[in-house]
Amino acid sequence: MASERRQLLRVADLIDIAIAMEQAGERFYLRAAKLTDDPRTKKTFEFLANEESHHKELFEMKFEREKKLELHKELPKGYFEYLNVLGSTLLFSDDELEKLMDGVTTCKQAIEFAIAREKDSMLFYYELAQFIPLSEQETIDAIIAEERKHFEILTNMKSVFI
Repeated sequence: MASERRQLLRVADLIDIAIAMEQAGERFYLRAAKLTDDPRTKKTFEFLANEESHHKELFEMKFEREKKLELHKELPKGYFEYLNVLGSTLLFSDDELEKLMDGVTTCKQAIEFAIAREKDSMLFYYELAQFIPLSEQETIDAIIAEERKHFEILTNMKSVFI
C-alpha cells in the first residue's frame, strides 16, 4: 500500500517551499504597501518586501547544492505531510493573493495577516533547520532571526492601529 511506504525527505522540496514562501511574502507586502497613504507604514511594508526578496536570494544561492540531497532518513508517520501542509499554508498564487487581499481592506488587517504568516514562517524554518547541514546552519538561523525581527516590527506597528 502506498500509505505504508517509507516517506523519504527531499531537501529540495523544502527549499523550494521556502523560496516560494518568500516570493509570496514579498508580493503580499508590496500589495499591503498600497493600502496606506501613511509614508512610514508604506516604507515599512516595502522594507519587509525587500527583506523577503533577500531571503529568497539567500535560499537560492546558499542551498543550491543541498537541493541535490535526498535524506534517506525515515520520518515519523505523518511528518512529511505536516511539513507540506505547513509550507502550503504560506504559499499563494497571484490569484489567491488577490482573493486574500480583497478581504484585507485596512492596514490593521494586513498587519494581523502578516503577523500570522511570520509566525508560521518561523515554525517552518525551525523544522527545515534540522535537515540543513551544520555548515549552513548559520544562514538558516539568520533567516529565522530576521523573521523574528519582522514579527516584532509588525507587532509594534499593530499597536499604532489599535
